Amino acid sequence: GGVNPIDVTLYGGHTATQLSAGGFHNCAILDDGSVACWGYNQDGTLGDGTYSDRYVPVPTLSLGPDVTTELLSSGYYHTCALLSDQSISCWGSNEYGQIGNGEIDGTIGISTPYSVPEFSSGSNASLVRAGGHATCVVTTDGELFCWGYKALKGVTNDNSYISTPTHIPHQGTNVTDVSVGGYHTCSLLENGSVMCWGRNDFGQRGLGYTQSATDPFTERAVIDFGNNRTALQVSAGTHHSCAILEDWEIVCWGNNTYGQLGNTPSNHESTPVTVSGLDGVAKPENLFLGNFHTCVVFEDKSVSCWGRNVNGQVGDYTTDDSSEPIFLELD
Repeated sequence: GGVNPIDVTLYGGHTATQLSAGGFHNCAILDDGSVACWGYNQDGTLGDGTYSDRYVPVPTLSLGPDVTTELLSSGYYHTCALLSDQSISCWGSNEYGQIGNGEIDGTIGISTPYSVPEFSSGSNASLVRAGGHATCVVTTDGELFCWGYKALKGVTNDNSYISTPTHIPHQGTNVTDVSVGGYHTCSLLENGSVMCWGRNDFGQRGLGYTQSATDPFTERAVIDFGNNRTALQVSAGTHHSCAILEDWEIVCWGNNTYGQLGNTPSNHESTPVTVSGLDGVAKPENLFLGNFHTCVVFEDKSVSCWGRNVNGQVGDYTTDDSSEPIFLELD
């Protein structure tokens, strides 16, 4: 889920300082550092100790005494928080081990925030990223740990669900960020290179080929952006990925059925292609990838989206898919 300031007054007169959107639920950090969630809750996704959907924000159960929440991130049916004591708590669906409690349970989710023991108070966790059915943590010393849906697929030959934090080695290179997509994950390294692993059926690993689930194992590798270019940011969606490069170009790869890569629709593109129609606009600042659409926020706070538009998610008052970036009317 993304991170952006919003101005919504919630119960008790609180305002939200950070929002995280999951598959069918939302969570917000409030101005007092607590967390409130609303929406789908049948997997305990809202962390309020129940399994009842909520149509207004409800507070999550206590994340611990004297701690505030610094960062929230949501997957399809789970949410994780980085707390002020550097601990990590997660709640919601645990069907693929994405809560990190050593168990895999598809029948009932975790409705109370679970403190991940490997990242308890005083840990060196600096970032938490949840997405799809998996969770990752970047530490202050640039190491990456992930758990959940086939978290090691493409790192090792292990195709199983991982229910405790597992180190993802990067051969001595520091990891600065990670983005967890629907069924694949991408890391951003200190030198600006990007590596993706997980499913590759639409070329979402960016390596120039696709693989079915039954294809033999291939190791993840650094993506070639051409001309020795490096990335400033990477974001993974359900079946596609995008990056902002150092020259401010946006490139995308993976599934392109609805033009979500920002150019002529195709089944997929397994190497990065440049998003068209962004010449002469402000510098891109943040990428947000949905199921089949892509949005970018620019430095001047303008917003552009492209891709699938069946529910109006591109924001141009139509339901026509667009492979060209559409700039939103925000005033």
